[in-house]
Amino acid sequence: MPLARRRRAAWPPWKENRRLALSVAAVALVVGAAVLWGRGDGRADVALAAQAAALFGWFALLMVAVRRPPRARAPRHASGAALLRAGIARRLAFPLLLAPALGAVAVRAVREQPGAAGLGLAGLVALGVVFLVASALRSGRAFRLGEDGLELRLRGRPAALLRWTRIREVRVETWRAHAGLVLLGEEGSPSLGVSAWLDGSAELAAALLQRAPARALDGPGTREALQALAGELGPGRSAPR
Repeated sequence: MPLARRRRAAWPPWKENRRLALSVAAVALVVGAAVLWGRGDGRADVALAAQAAALFGWFALLMVAVRRPPRARAPRHASGAALLRAGIARRLAFPLLLAPALGAVAVRAVREQPGAAGLGLAGLVALGVVFLVASALRSGRAFRLGEDGLELRLRGRPAALLRWTRIREVRVETWRAHAGLVLLGEEGSPSLGVSAWLDGSAELAAALLQRAPARALDGPGTREALQALAGELGPGRSAPR
């Protein structure tokens, strides 16, 4: 079976703006769900259609939030370090996507099994949602952007530092399925892949333009792509100090 052809997207990826279409779809679905629910007259099929429209509307709203451009500058840790990481909407996307469906399961359980059995099942569903949210918020993947280089931090694992002077090559990935920067380290140094959707990716691009070895940026279109991404910082962009 032939592999699916990978398609290139706009760069930076949020320039391919579909939020307007998603917003219109979300509003239409929510309004449609409200109309169906109000005129269902207790019909099970109409109620089911209203619930489906509401779920699809919620999904569209969630996609609008997820596709918002990331913050150009990385949030700062309490120590003052710049940390590149996914924004709150992207970290919570999966549990928020499942929450309405799980909530519907809990409501149905309470209705069909009144008493302790239904409440117990609803409680288990609620605990599952809380666990998913807590896991998403505790996601430990982040990159520290500093004077010495870029450091990958994973919860429970030793940090991996790629020094600016040890970067062998910078590659810009603009595929629709993945958009970001791949930093290849010299022998003995780690190689890091950084999504363009992380908060602070524009700040990283500016730092690479200033601090990475010139030979690492010699690939076709690499400097231009980094300049386009760093341009999200606005006039007078600079690397963190």
